[in-house]
Amino acid sequence: MPPPIPLDEQPPVIRIPVAGSAPFNTLAVVWAVGLGTLAPADGKLHKFRVTWPTNLVLTGYDPLRPEQQRVLHSSSAWIRTTAIDPQSGIFSDANTSFTSAVDEVQAESKLDEDGRWHISVDVASSAVDANTVTQVEISSWVLCWEPR
Repeated sequence: MPPPIPLDEQPPVIRIPVAGSAPFNTLAVVWAVGLGTLAPADGKLHKFRVTWPTNLVLTGYDPLRPEQQRVLHSSSAWIRTTAIDPQSGIFSDANTSFTSAVDEVQAESKLDEDGRWHISVDVASSAVDANTVTQVEISSWVLCWEPR
């Protein structure tokens, strides 16, 4: 059975009005797929911080409104895929030892000039005799302020 949302698409953001601590009035449910990280086949543990834009863009974003300059989030991240490359350009099962891990989802995040929310995740990868590319997926609850 195919997944309910194709793996190459970002699902829509779900917005829930909330009456909570000021200034927040919206709880957004966000699911996003991060960029891939490439670790060389040198047997060393490589650590990366990956920051990418999500599909959450604040409605009516105004960079001059102080209540829109901060978001709080609770996020989970996991490895979506790890591809093994025993030879340049050929990703397959290389029958090698490797490690791919999500170390931490950063508490701090940012909004760009368009009000798009960006998140950062720390990833660690290691492989012997094969390059690896690891991709991360996140699920987040985001508190923000949007005009009604």
